[in-house]
Amino acid sequence: MFTNIIFLDEEGNHMLAALRNNQKDAFLNLLSDQGVYKISNIKVVPRPALYRSVDQEMAINFYYKTRIDKVPDTGIIPRYKFELKEFEEMKDYVNNVKTFIDVMGMVISYGHLETRTNGARKMDVILANARNENLAVSLWENKALEFQKSLATAVKGAVFVVITGLLAKKFSDRVFLSSSDATTYLNIDYAPLG
Repeated sequence: MFTNIIFLDEEGNHMLAALRNNQKDAFLNLLSDQGVYKISNIKVVPRPALYRSVDQEMAINFYYKTRIDKVPDTGIIPRYKFELKEFEEMKDYVNNVKTFIDVMGMVISYGHLETRTNGARKMDVILANARNENLAVSLWENKALEFQKSLATAVKGAVFVVITGLLAKKFSDRVFLSSSDATTYLNIDYAPLG
């Protein structure tokens, strides 16, 4: 198994790094969300064929000579980059497992955390876009709990969210998105949300 990490460079390009389970102890404690690093001695490899967090031709791997140095944040590296898809495009991505989907919208409603017959817990979130179209997103297990916790600390009023790492599914002729390794970003300083 792998842990996917997405890096941004000063030109706004993002790259996928896939850490193998036996590398997590060596590298994950050196990295933090929104940290800025100089990383050297990496391997450039072909991207994964399926379940890609970033739609790029190449990815990077770490190995025993990889060096990670934290450097000062000078502001030249953007904080966020998403490969946002429009709501009406979702039908084209049903059962497509090549690349995860990123969406953005205003939270219209969300359900309670419910336990399914298989014991898994999920919560449905309804998003609206600028054209007032709605899209349902099912967040599972810890992703649902993280979303609830983020909502509890969100400022009162409209909540805008970007959710990454989603797959499109169809149930009873209704297209919805389901979390896999989803990350949610609420009310962030990101121009399309402004």
